[in-house]
Amino acid sequence: MALNSSLLKRLVALGCACALSLGASACGSKKSSNTTSSPTASTSFTHMDGITATGNLGEKPAISFDSLPYSVHNDSYAILQTGDGDTVQDGQRICLQNMFVNTDDGSVLSSSWDSDPKDCATITSSQTPSDYYGLLVGQKVHTTIAIGYNLDESSSSSSAAANNSDSTDSTDSTDTTTATNSAERLASVSQASTGLSSLAAMNDFTATVVDDESSSATSSDSSSSDSSSADSSSASSSDSSSATNVNSHYLWVFTIMSTTTPATRASGTEVTDLPSGLPTVTRDSSTGEPSIDMSTYSGSTTSLVAQTLIQGTGDTVQEGDSIDCMYSGWLTDGTQFDSNWSSGTSTQFTVSESSLIKGFVQGLVGQKVGSQVLLIIPPDLGYGSTAQGSIPANSTLIFVVDILYDTPARAEVRG
Repeated sequence: MALNSSLLKRLVALGCACALSLGASACGSKKSSNTTSSPTASTSFTHMDGITATGNLGEKPAISFDSLPYSVHNDSYAILQTGDGDTVQDGQRICLQNMFVNTDDGSVLSSSWDSDPKDCATITSSQTPSDYYGLLVGQKVHTTIAIGYNLDESSSSSSAAANNSDSTDSTDSTDTTTATNSAERLASVSQASTGLSSLAAMNDFTATVVDDESSSATSSDSSSSDSSSADSSSASSSDSSSATNVNSHYLWVFTIMSTTTPATRASGTEVTDLPSGLPTVTRDSSTGEPSIDMSTYSGSTTSLVAQTLIQGTGDTVQEGDSIDCMYSGWLTDGTQFDSNWSSGTSTQFTVSESSLIKGFVQGLVGQKVGSQVLLIIPPDLGYGSTAQGSIPANSTLIFVVDILYDTPARAEVRG
């Protein structure tokens, strides 16, 4: 079963951001930071100079440049503010606030700072791309980092790869499509991977945000843009958008807002009044991993069954949302064909029929975060008459899914 990774993850509502990561005394004070020592990180990305962030740690920073236009490249980064909170460690879930800054004129293209941080992911050494793992692990909460994007370079690289492909035989074709810079690597990140890899796939998200937001922000913010154009060297002086619909040169500026231990299992209330004729689901008392007994299954299901086993109280999943889940899948003879429990890491995917089988989408839409759901999916809502790996054609599929997090289809990001 192909479970595609999603881009952004839903954050459980935050009150004081430092309440999750700092002591009480830190919550009562604000520190201003203007990093001048150009700290570096364990990443192969090229370090950028000439960019400054000012403002209180943990609040929306003001970004300025030594000169404009600023020449930005893919695979580049700068640590703009060093945080004062807990240190990010392997296996933790981090949440970010994001801002996208045009490096041609210094304007803020879009920002998530008007709402709670919704860009969250779990970082693991085994599943997070090494450049991003090295950039994030060891940083402190409230650290602000910039990553450079130059879509002109991406286009050039793509064209070069295409030209090379024409002159290369089929045995070398894989090499010619290998991503060679961050923008390409982000866009082509493995869809089977989890954790920060899905966060790292933000090239898709950032390009969408910059392209979509720029045209609407241009008209709505035109008056503020006129009044602040004299000081374009500071991003704080203008939140207006670029006049172009596609912004090829920009920074993804993000601030680490929290680091927490990620949820690993459903956390709601057990449902006791289950209908008869369903498979019996039991769980490991320590891990929560489900097992299934098919002897109680009537085997007469011809339509989708979506039975809540544990009732969560979180956000409601809607079509198009991205969710984090733990799941296992079985055939009706009890053969398990898929599970992510052995990895100990949740899987992220988009609840969309363009990404998943219809029964999986229809069964999860309307469920709440924290729930565990039993899905019985008939062949016409599964893989139909087509065999899929170890799944025979015309198979009824049975899943148990723990919904851990949900991110709305279009997290609100605006200038």
